[in-house]
Amino acid sequence: MTLRKLKKDAEEYLGETVSDAVITVPAYFSDAQRQATKDAGRIADYLVMEFLRTERVDLRKDATAMQRVREEAEKAKKVLSSSSSTSINLPRCGD
Repeated sequence: MTLRKLKKDAEEYLGETVSDAVITVPAYFSDAQRQATKDAGRIADYLVMEFLRTERVDLRKDATAMQRVREEAEKAKKVLSSSSSTSINLPRCGD
């Protein structure tokens, strides 16, 4: 998990907790690619927070669960690029 390692390194360097990050994309990305990157991040964040709220499980502490969340967010992003809604299914996530 590259982002997890970067977070850990930043926290060690700064001596404090890092809770937010800025994600950049290459200059050659089109507006649609930039928006898709933002959307995937929002979807993944929403899924984690909703799971925490409804299931009382913090998926951020489980690397496997987070990978599943990211994969489902990416699938949802692709569907939402040509549709107005989609369903997200994460069975046994956080078990």
